[in-house]
Amino acid sequence: MELLPKVEGVVQKMAESEQVLMHLQEKRQRELWNLLKVACV
Repeated sequence: MELLPKVEGVVQKMAESEQVLMHLQEKRQRELWNLLKVACV
């Protein structure tokens, strides 16, 4: 099976980019909260 290692590699890359996306979204959410706090004060 030639396909299997390629599929595993793709799945690995997808998992990694999902982690990066989650991190970026958390960061953006924190920045938004900080902006809201500043705006409300």
